[in-house]
Amino acid sequence: MAGAGSKRKPTKRPSAAAPEPQRGKGSRRKPAKAVAGSAKAKAPPRQPNYEATIRCIQLYLLLLQAPQGRSVSALAAELGVSTRTIARYANILTRSVFDQDHLPLVEVQRRGNTKVLKARSSDLAIGPMLASAASMFFSIAAVRALRGTDVGDSSGMIWKMVLKSLPLPARRALEDAEKRFFYVPFAPKDYRDCGETLDALFAAVLRRDQLAIAYRKPNGRRSRHLFDPFTLVLYRDAIYVLGRSDRHKNPIYLAADRVEEVEKTGEKFRLPKDYDPEKLTRDGFGIWSGKEAEVSLRLSGRAAEQVPERFRHRTRKISHTQAGDILLQVTVNGWQEFAWWILSWGGDVEVLGPPDLREYVASQVRAAARFYDED
Repeated sequence: MAGAGSKRKPTKRPSAAAPEPQRGKGSRRKPAKAVAGSAKAKAPPRQPNYEATIRCIQLYLLLLQAPQGRSVSALAAELGVSTRTIARYANILTRSVFDQDHLPLVEVQRRGNTKVLKARSSDLAIGPMLASAASMFFSIAAVRALRGTDVGDSSGMIWKMVLKSLPLPARRALEDAEKRFFYVPFAPKDYRDCGETLDALFAAVLRRDQLAIAYRKPNGRRSRHLFDPFTLVLYRDAIYVLGRSDRHKNPIYLAADRVEEVEKTGEKFRLPKDYDPEKLTRDGFGIWSGKEAEVSLRLSGRAAEQVPERFRHRTRKISHTQAGDILLQVTVNGWQEFAWWILSWGGDVEVLGPPDLREYVASQVRAAARFYDED
């Protein structure tokens, strides 16, 4: 109780509507805090539950049965859930579940407008990379036939560098690659005594250096060339240099192991604008070319079975006779190497034309038969 003479303080009554304070330019209203139960309050992220775990396992098992993958809509229908739920399961499998190589068990792909889920085993994950590595191995294995050269001797080191650059799953898949992929050389030459010659040829091709070459032909005759080395060619596990000689109108091949002397002239050369090594062999049979000839062959026996499978030429035409033989027609630029190939089939190939090729093959067969007349 207030004592006598004390003054009573007036009570402040709140106004019905307090005026809103004025804000100056540039001022901002502070956002109101979300109230529990308000529509604007952000719901906490959904946590995986026991049922979701089961569905994730079911989803993964379905993907294992479809190596090519399945669409999100198809999976949703299979499991009786929405596509949004499948997307959530995929997110769990791609971001939270990994194999022993730390790769996600599931990958998401887009094929056009369709989203597809695919089980990602180690083999599937490295498929394209593994194929490229295997292709590289075959290329390196072919070069290994050039033993005695820097290129051939460095092939093992190159393969080790390739392996080192690959991810762990690919390296594991390519263990013992020499036993998984194998290349059989075709009568490889020995280049151990040609190191200096090959070094000079390699350098000249790269630097466009003209060379003075002393060359020994297969028949033992020798010739000298002012030679512009355009391209190094690997043919039947032998090295040739393709280029322009002052002795010939068209580019020629020189076998690297028959080059007896080589030195730079100090001159440079330029490749002709229309030069293309692929065009030089497109209509030939091997690397030697000559006069164009239309060749007709009758194939029987082993040749009839294998030649259609292995002989590929853009001009070839194949037909069948009533007797069951096969007729092969092809147009080649020079038939010399083609004749050697024909002779390798023995009596399973008969030359029908042209006459000069038929006579050449017949003369070779008669000459060989003389060795066996007494038998």
